[in-house]
Amino acid sequence: FFKIKKMDLDLSRIKAFCILRTSRTLHEAQKKSGVNFSTLRKRVLNLEEDIGIKLLDTSEHKLNITDAGHKFYPIALEILNHSQSRIDSFRSLLNKDADSITIATTQAIASLWFNPAIQNFLEIFPNTRLNIKASDERFDLYQLEADAAIFPLEEGEQEENMKYLPLIKYQMNL
Repeated sequence: FFKIKKMDLDLSRIKAFCILRTSRTLHEAQKKSGVNFSTLRKRVLNLEEDIGIKLLDTSEHKLNITDAGHKFYPIALEILNHSQSRIDSFRSLLNKDADSITIATTQAIASLWFNPAIQNFLEIFPNTRLNIKASDERFDLYQLEADAAIFPLEEGEQEENMKYLPLIKYQMNL
């Protein structure tokens, strides 16, 4: 539906649109946001320029949400909610005093790759204790044997209800 060019998204613009979309009056919108209407409108104009779609119609000094604006609103809420939850997760990770993370991996990864890579992590999160479980047998993450696993994965081997983040992909040419 929307064709959005690649851009750096400014969340204040999306927040301004959501505030205008949910407010019954301009006075209410100003009160919710803490800025005047012209600032809110400018942010929404910039958002419209970013995504290339008209979201608001301010003809005749009335504020009307366009059809595209109504369709964009749930997406805008999703963007704001996701970004806030990611920030909250990051803050809680930084604020914990003695976090402990258990990582399951293979013997080879633990001995060859993990030790050099772990130094950067420990500098960023000095209060986090890492437990490394190294075994060439697969760990059952559903049984909470580990918080995360780093292991080779063959094509089509992914399980449902697991989130996968590829670190590296290579062809073994065997």
